[in-house]
Amino acid sequence: MVGGWALQEISGKNPIETEGTDLWSKSMDTLSKGICNFILSYSPEIVVIGGGMTKHYNMFFEPILSGVDKYLKIFPAPPIYPSSIEEPSLLGAITLAENPSILK
Repeated sequence: MVGGWALQEISGKNPIETEGTDLWSKSMDTLSKGICNFILSYSPEIVVIGGGMTKHYNMFFEPILSGVDKYLKIFPAPPIYPSSIEEPSLLGAITLAENPSILK
């Protein structure tokens, strides 16, 4: 519901083209609530968000950080950053191939 592919499927447009629309606002609000739920459930020291939309830092993270500040009232939010890894699943596969004993 909040990923670039979902925005594209729902709107039929490039996800970047949905910025400023009601769909965009609703998606960012939903993601903010999900992040708050994650923070309340797991108390992480840091939150890292990946995906193609994170490349557009200002348009993606500003509404998320604003939403988290709006909904998370119990304690301060941990730092929220974009992932520095473009393809985390590929990195995981390479790591597993180099170290198969990880699974034991």
